[in-house]
Amino acid sequence: MNHGNSIGSILGSLDVSRKPEIRRGQPRLPISAEVMANLEREFGYPVPDDYREFLSEFGGLTVYNVPLPTSRKSLRVFGPKSELASYALHNLSLYGMYAPDPAGHWHSQDLRWRLAELGPVLPQGYFPVAQHLQDRTVCISCCPDGYGEVYLHYAEDAEVVASDPASLEADGTVKPEALCVRLAPSFTDFLASLRSASDDEVSAHFKMLSSLVDNN
Repeated sequence: MNHGNSIGSILGSLDVSRKPEIRRGQPRLPISAEVMANLEREFGYPVPDDYREFLSEFGGLTVYNVPLPTSRKSLRVFGPKSELASYALHNLSLYGMYAPDPAGHWHSQDLRWRLAELGPVLPQGYFPVAQHLQDRTVCISCCPDGYGEVYLHYAEDAEVVASDPASLEADGTVKPEALCVRLAPSFTDFLASLRSASDDEVSAHFKMLSSLVDNN
């Protein structure tokens, strides 16, 4: 559990980018209390205070080379020595709000676009906050049971859990919560648990992954 460290001080210990313009000249937009209230109204659940604070003060940003748990599908690919690949290294893109481009297209990391895109995929009441790899979404539970807890949702694991009857709905589809792994009890604790791997660790990690795939 995080004990008193501010979100700003936590982010200061990480390798973070907050470029004012990221893609197609789309500047980051401020997220006011009014904007957030409208978003929560559309979502249907209030978000935790620490996440609301993060959005209002920092908007979106990227944390480089963050290790997070590997998906079950990837572990199958890596074979008998998959325990060596217990985590995946990738940049973590925390969503913000951005101006649409001249053609009216949303920024790929815009919170509003991600909420509309991922709402039907995530468990009900889970709010998307970041992307680690494609089909791997960090989200916050805004449900009364487990309010504020942070999960990693692996869409790619659907085919892995499809053979488990306990992971299926009555109609045979995979329960969204069966694709989630709990990461932290709160958003602040999640941020405090992050680290940015060194260039040497990144290089060694990807060499190891390549050898696992080649030998499997």
